[in-house]
Amino acid sequence: MSPATAPDGQTPLPAAVLWDLDGTLVDTEPSWIAAEHRLVAEHGSGRWSDEQAHRLIGFDLRESARVLQREGGVRMGVDDIVRYLLGAVIDDIRRATPWRPGARRLLEELRTNQVPCALVTMSWRALATAVVDQLPPGTFATIVSGDMVERGKPDPEPYRTAAQMLWVEPQHCVAIEDSPTGVASAMSAGCRTIAVPNIVPIERRPGLTVRRSLADIHLADLDGLFTTPRSRHPEPRTADRTRRAGAGTALDGTVRIAGRTISRRQLLVGGVGVAAVAAAAGWLLGGEELPPPPDIPIAAWVPYWRIDEATASLRGNSRMLTSVSPFWFEVNDASGVNQVVINTHANPDKTTAFIDLARQRHLRVIPSIVDQTAAGTMAATLADPAARAAHIGALLHFAEANRVDGLDIDYERFAFSDGRGTWATTRPLFSAFIAELATRLHAEGRLLTVAVPTIEGNGGDSDPGYWVYDYRELAKHADQVRIMAYDKSFDKPGPVAPMPWVADALRAAKRVSGAPSKLALGIPLYGYSWVTSTTGPCPDGTSTGRVAITQRGLADLAERRNATPEVDEDVGEASFTYTAGFPDGTPTCHQTREVHIVTAAGARARIDLARTSRLGGVCLWALGFDGPELWHEVVDLARQAASSVPATTR
Repeated sequence: MSPATAPDGQTPLPAAVLWDLDGTLVDTEPSWIAAEHRLVAEHGSGRWSDEQAHRLIGFDLRESARVLQREGGVRMGVDDIVRYLLGAVIDDIRRATPWRPGARRLLEELRTNQVPCALVTMSWRALATAVVDQLPPGTFATIVSGDMVERGKPDPEPYRTAAQMLWVEPQHCVAIEDSPTGVASAMSAGCRTIAVPNIVPIERRPGLTVRRSLADIHLADLDGLFTTPRSRHPEPRTADRTRRAGAGTALDGTVRIAGRTISRRQLLVGGVGVAAVAAAAGWLLGGEELPPPPDIPIAAWVPYWRIDEATASLRGNSRMLTSVSPFWFEVNDASGVNQVVINTHANPDKTTAFIDLARQRHLRVIPSIVDQTAAGTMAATLADPAARAAHIGALLHFAEANRVDGLDIDYERFAFSDGRGTWATTRPLFSAFIAELATRLHAEGRLLTVAVPTIEGNGGDSDPGYWVYDYRELAKHADQVRIMAYDKSFDKPGPVAPMPWVADALRAAKRVSGAPSKLALGIPLYGYSWVTSTTGPCPDGTSTGRVAITQRGLADLAERRNATPEVDEDVGEASFTYTAGFPDGTPTCHQTREVHIVTAAGARARIDLARTSRLGGVCLWALGFDGPELWHEVVDLARQAASSVPATTR
């Protein structure tokens, strides 16, 4: 979502406004302080001062609980302390919500002008929900609470996460805070920050706007924070988007749906009967109200050989997605590494129509660039400074010519063709290539993602995983590292992506990268059917090996073969065996086949694992493999997350 751009290149409104909760939106700090005094009196030493309480403002709840144990002598567990304090504050809010002066007026002004808002709080979601539920639907597009980040305020991660969930850049957002801790978090994330001091004074500093009250803040004040030209947002220029998208879009970033003109901001904030518009666009599921978007960004790769199915799925489920990666661009030996071409088997009309549809639905288009050169070719290119520079130039030219939002680099030859003996040399070369490409793309306002197989252990050369990809270095420079956590079993029957194996891969990735919010879990929507035995001569053309099975085709296969899939919830997959005769009618051979496949419920479990692991997103392999069951699972998970009470921070 890009903010509207004025003729002089300046931006009249922020891409989003990111709100702190306690002390900023609602004056809950007196409730927290009173609860702390009661807690210490009832379960501790009885000695607790307002000065001590003030030092806890804005900090992680569990860290605050440890301070209460240490300084207040509270003889309770950390989580018990958190629940005590949280319950007391929620009770106070339910009796009477202490809105800060001007808060509701400013929120309504932002909603009316279609500026998305996010709540960035270190409180538990139960408290945030108790407040948000009292506001008009759509006031907040998303909530970031402490359970969603590894590091709470004053670290910048909470605000970066909120911007990421809205698919905007932090420097294009305004953050509103009341404490030095929150101000430090917002400013270090790059947000234009307004401080409205409450209990704790805030020192003025360069780049910080200080106001006495929210009542003193209006849209004109937010406009004034963006008074200098800035680089293009990573989303395409609105005019560029319009030329690509055709008659369905307009210069102001709007889209025509069922005869009505709706902006991206209106879709985020629910400004003008969005449920009715979404129903007309076919976005309702089973006649129910428009579901909330998932609380973790969901992207999808889109293979050209499933373009019809992918297009149909995009029409019905685009609300659940944030970006798509067309999977039909490559570098190959015929074109040379200095040119990106479309796969010769891809249908140009259908692939162009898909990209146009994705843009009409306001999704980011981040094409995958696949290395289809001979073994060793790409590694040699990266080892030659002139050849590497030419290749980077070709990638930049492709991105600009096609006006895409970024690139997804999928160079798997290193892992699966070149041989482990080359990895020690290739590893730093690929990292340097990604660092340089990221710098160049970011200068143009574009994103860079990297698709890589799994690592194990510490990702070192003594570990069995694909350590040719240096997760730590890649995460420093790329916007997202997509972990292809599938094909555990490939050459012989077995689970495609067993959950324990996926969980181990994520633990290794988080440990090595040091940046969970930069990671995305690749989730398979497929499985395989392997031949386990054959009797009799099979006719020419009969598959004698592994055949891919998609979620979309699973029910039909099971019905045709009179098979009953058995689900192993621990593995997160279904399996079954069947016997098939070839040719049909009067078979001369019979094959026994074994199937393992990740079901829709299994995909949901993996999305949930990524959420609870605090990753920055997931990426589905692939759009077009999915059936309606997958999206019912995604919607249900989104609704459950929206109403859940995760254990987190203040």
